[in-house]
Amino acid sequence: MRFRSHLLAGAVLTGWAALGIPSGVRADDSVVNSKHDLSAQGPGPIRALFENRVCIFCHTPHDADPQLPLWNRANPRTHYRIYESSTTDARIDQPTGTSKMCLSCHDGTMALGDVLSRPATHPIVMTARTIPPGTTDLTTDLSDDHPIGFRYDRALSNRDPQIRPPEVVSSKLPLGPHSEVSCATCHDPHNNELG
Repeated sequence: MRFRSHLLAGAVLTGWAALGIPSGVRADDSVVNSKHDLSAQGPGPIRALFENRVCIFCHTPHDADPQLPLWNRANPRTHYRIYESSTTDARIDQPTGTSKMCLSCHDGTMALGDVLSRPATHPIVMTARTIPPGTTDLTTDLSDDHPIGFRYDRALSNRDPQIRPPEVVSSKLPLGPHSEVSCATCHDPHNNELG
């Protein structure tokens, strides 16, 4: 029995790795009843009117964006005004990867109910088309938000002694490909502990 449990756990981890699921995602993290639960029974004011599935707003087993496995939203083709500061030593680039995934809802340019697994003519009916103006509607102007889209590596911490070297930063803050800071470095949509 114990062998079977270990075998199952190994198969799940191997499957996650093959699908590109970030290593920071844990099985006990949940969107259910969180601010990212947009299902009809979700707790927030922005939710579906009739859709009861929780994961469909971000993930799909079919018809996913081929560039982003299991992702159920189109990748925004938006050009963003990026973070600016005279005190930043990092080179800030346009958002990519998981940051674009987050911005597909949080920049206000795409309807929340527009998912790839449904025809464009039949989106999920929501209580609001987009996130209303406020702190979670980032718009396309990211110049006054905290920076994303920069490489957080030893070269950066060597240039700026106020930045801690990456090897001493908690592994709970996962970096994207090429050690890039993304929205998901600090904000895990499956665990809203950090907002």
